[in-house]
Amino acid sequence: MHFVIMTTQLPASSATLPSVEHLVQIYIDWWLSLDSETRLSCVIPLVCAHSPLAMDWLAARSGYIENASAATLLQWQRLRCTPQAFANDIARAIVFQAEKRLKQNSHDTAVSANTTGYDASANRFTQNGMACESITTLLEAELLLRAYEISDAETFLHIADRYGEAWADALLDTDAVPRNLPSPTEIRTTAETNKSIDEKIIVREWMEQGAADLFLALYRHTATPIYLIAARKLLDIAASDLRSQDCAYAVRAIGHYYQDFDDGYFDEYIRIAAARNPLQVADSLELQVYNGILTVQVQATGKRIAHPTLQLFYGQLTQRPQAVHLAMQLVAVLCKAVLTHDALTANEISHFLKSSSAGGQGWLEDVIPLVAVCRTARQIL
Repeated sequence: MHFVIMTTQLPASSATLPSVEHLVQIYIDWWLSLDSETRLSCVIPLVCAHSPLAMDWLAARSGYIENASAATLLQWQRLRCTPQAFANDIARAIVFQAEKRLKQNSHDTAVSANTTGYDASANRFTQNGMACESITTLLEAELLLRAYEISDAETFLHIADRYGEAWADALLDTDAVPRNLPSPTEIRTTAETNKSIDEKIIVREWMEQGAADLFLALYRHTATPIYLIAARKLLDIAASDLRSQDCAYAVRAIGHYYQDFDDGYFDEYIRIAAARNPLQVADSLELQVYNGILTVQVQATGKRIAHPTLQLFYGQLTQRPQAVHLAMQLVAVLCKAVLTHDALTANEISHFLKSSSAGGQGWLEDVIPLVAVCRTARQIL
């Protein structure tokens, strides 16, 4: 499937800058027009959290929180703008799911084949009696760590720490990035690597599952240096991918790093990548869907434009308002275009706009946090 959504030129930097509230409203107006079932399938937590109407509707959905997956609960829990009553329900659900996992193990015949539980006797997560793949366990470890932050129950931190230490050891024991990381019972086992796979693809897979964020969180709670070193190894490789159009995962991860360490560690990566991928007012841009991927390219040359989060981060980092203006204008134009295009389904639209950490492309959800968390946001916006 390949078609052009629209061709456009961005307004001059003197034009009115779209605010976060404006971007949220564009999406929420469309979202509220959907039927209830479709609306539930297209929830973007960060966007909905900015809308009282959306939050009222979700709060009234009986069983929404109780039936939410661990991944969805964690998405909500990471937010700082969720209404308090809703956030409290999310917190209780996270602790409940974490406690449930600790009560389950591979010998519990009542556990379904698709349910993950922690087997204390083997000191590992299992699913249907088998050790979980490390990607699956990343989610479980983050769930336990968040439950610890909510409840202060040391057991949650202890298990997350054991997994994190095993992964950090395996990651730093080799120059390559392992395709799969060992369980705590196999700390000294050589982690599997695959030289035929681009290392950036492997790192992206781990980053999108929250590996760097997990290491940084474990460092905050334990002060164990290996976690910071492991996080920086992943982030260094991800930062080298900033020039690609799907770099939202890397920008988001660096933004999270700067929330804890405002040390300028990745500033030069951002400057170089943004300078090589400038947005220009004079460019005529084509917004396209190609094989289910949303792309933006310069019409005259066919050169693809990097994800707008790169220019947004760069503009805030260097205090260059024009870069911020153009990035925000591009997001506003794109949101309006995809939300009104007849050839796109609701789920396709949601996929384009939701965060890359949730399997999307981040054209809306990955933009909003940068306005709040980057160091110079308040000076520019």
